[in-house]
Amino acid sequence: MRMGADRPEKRESQRVTRETTAQKPLWMTNQRILYPLILFWILLSFVLNPLISETGWGKWLLIGISLAVLGTGFLTITHRRKGRVFALLLLLATFGLRLLSGENLSNFEAAGEITGAVLLVFLGGYILVDIFGHPRVNLTTVCGALCVYLFIGSTWTGLYTAICIWEEEPSFRGLSEPVDPTGKKIGTKDLREELQYFSMVTLTSLGYGDIVPTRPISRSLAFVEAILGQLYLVVLVSRLVSLYGKEQGGERQSRETESGSDTSDQNR
Repeated sequence: MRMGADRPEKRESQRVTRETTAQKPLWMTNQRILYPLILFWILLSFVLNPLISETGWGKWLLIGISLAVLGTGFLTITHRRKGRVFALLLLLATFGLRLLSGENLSNFEAAGEITGAVLLVFLGGYILVDIFGHPRVNLTTVCGALCVYLFIGSTWTGLYTAICIWEEEPSFRGLSEPVDPTGKKIGTKDLREELQYFSMVTLTSLGYGDIVPTRPISRSLAFVEAILGQLYLVVLVSRLVSLYGKEQGGERQSRETESGSDTSDQNR
C-alpha cells in the first residue's frame, strides 16, 4: 500500500522537475559540457600563447580565449544570483584595468592581475563545491577538478606578475626582459607569458631552474604553489579518478541510511 501511495507523489515530482528544466536556459540544463569546455579553452590558450602572442591578431585571439574561459566559468554559477553579480563585477574590473594599462606594465595592469586572481579563486571554489556534490564521479567531475588545478597555476601567474610590477627590485632571475640594465622596469607583455611558464613548471614540480625567484615574497609564493599543486593532484584528482564511475562516499552513505530506515519501517 505504501509503495502504491508513493507513486503519484513520485510522478508529480518528476513532472515538476521536467517543467522547471524546460524553463531553464540550455546551458543551465547541460552543465556537463561546461567543465570540458573550460578545460579545452585553458589548454588552447597555453598552447597558442607562446606561438602567436607576438602577432597583432594573436594578442586579440588570446584575449578572446581568456574571455571564453572566464565567461564559461561564469556560466557554471547557476544557483546564486549574488555569486553571479560578484563574478561579473570581477570580470569587468579585470579586463577594464588591463585595457587601461595599454601596452605598458603599470599599476592598472597589476590591479587587473589581482582582480583576475580573485575571480579565478572564486570560480575554482564554486567548481569544487559543485563537483563534491556530484552523486557519481564521471568525466564532468574529473574535468572540473582539472580546471581548478589549472586555475591555481593561472592565479599564481597573476600574483607573480603583480609582484614584478610593484617590487622595486627584480623578483625573478632568468626573465628575458623584466628590467633594463639600470634596474628600471620596462613595459613588456612578455613578462606574463614567462611567468605563466614559471608558474606551471612550479605547480607541476618540474623545476627546470631557468627562472628562479629571488625575493622573499616570490620565493614564498613559489613554495606554496609547489606544495599546493602536489597535494591537489595526490589527494583530490587521484581520488576522483579512482572513484570514476562510482558514487562518492557521502552520497552513498546517505542512500544506505535511507534504505536502512525504509527497511526498518517496513519491518514494523
